[in-house]
Amino acid sequence: MSLNIRFSILICGISFSVAIIKLLINKKFSERISLIWLISAMGIFIISIFPKILDVFARLLGVDYPPSILFLLAILILLFICFYHSIQISMLNNQVRELAQNMVVKETEHAENVNFKLDYKKDDNFENDLIEEEHRINGDNK
Repeated sequence: MSLNIRFSILICGISFSVAIIKLLINKKFSERISLIWLISAMGIFIISIFPKILDVFARLLGVDYPPSILFLLAILILLFICFYHSIQISMLNNQVRELAQNMVVKETEHAENVNFKLDYKKDDNFENDLIEEEHRINGDNK
């Protein structure tokens, strides 16, 4: 691998790491998933500094074309990230459904409560009953 390509890969790894850290600082990126991206950036650094690592892994695994290992790892990492996000989306969908159901129940209870108060206000003794109840609760004998 030529020095220009190694330098270009190193610059890509550095800019990738800086972008991830900047997104983390601005709270626009999840801490959980950022670890995977930072490990990927470290892999880019290591490969740019020591490109013969791919050859060693290729010989150990019996692969004829060493860059294919790099593509395999990249695809596996992206597949893992997609799987993780699918799990998160499913959990969030369940939470949204539960929140919507709870909201409907609360609105129904509130509407029934308002209708009861309106019906009760039609009765002339509402204020007197309320005052008597307050005195009973407070223990006053007025």
